[in-house]
Amino acid sequence: MGQTKLLVDVPGLVRRARREGDLSQRELAALLGVDQATVSRWETGQAVPDVLTFARVLALGGLDLAVLDAEGEPAVPMSEAPPRDGQGRHYPAHLDLGEEYHPVTWELRLTTPHRRRRDARRTLCVADHPTRAELDAARRRGREERCAQRVAELHARRGTCGHPHPEEPPCSCPVGCEEQARSLPACGCRCESGWLGEGPVGLAG
Repeated sequence: MGQTKLLVDVPGLVRRARREGDLSQRELAALLGVDQATVSRWETGQAVPDVLTFARVLALGGLDLAVLDAEGEPAVPMSEAPPRDGQGRHYPAHLDLGEEYHPVTWELRLTTPHRRRRDARRTLCVADHPTRAELDAARRRGREERCAQRVAELHARRGTCGHPHPEEPPCSCPVGCEEQARSLPACGCRCESGWLGEGPVGLAG
C-alpha cells in the first residue's frame, strides 16, 4: 500500500492559530506544556503534533478541527450502544452485525467465490452497528418468517395427502428459544419443539 499524501498544512495552521490567538512561540509552548523548540519544529515541518495536541493548538487560536466525509458533511463517530463480545470488546468496525439463519443442510454445489453476492452486500453497508434491541427485533422477524414458511410447506404436504390443514399457531417464543436446541421451560409457544407435526420434545434439563 502506497503512502497517503498529507493534505493538511500543519505548519501553516499552527502559525495561523498563533496569529489568531496573538501568541508567541514561547506563550503557546507554555500553554501546551511543551518546549518552545517543539513549537518551532511544528512550524518548520520538522515534526508533527499528535491529533489531540493539534486540536488544542487550534482551539487556542479560536479554530476547530473537523472531520468531513467525501461529500463534505461532518463524520459522525460510531456509537457505544451496539453490543460487544464476551470480553467486552467492540465487534470489528468494518464488519456488519445482523441476524442470519444458517440451517444445517447438505447439498452438492460448486465452491466458487460469490463475488456478486459479496459486492451486493457491501453496497448495503450501514453507518453504524445495530443495537441489541435491533438485533433482537431482526431475530424475531427472521423466526416469524421461518415459521410461516414451515407452515406453508406443511399445508402443501397435507393438501397433497388429503389431510386437513392444521391451524397456524401464533409464535410467542422468547428470543432465548432461538439460541437453544429446544424450547425454554418458560416458553408458552413451544413452536421450536416440534409443533409442526414433528412430535413432542421434552424440556432440556
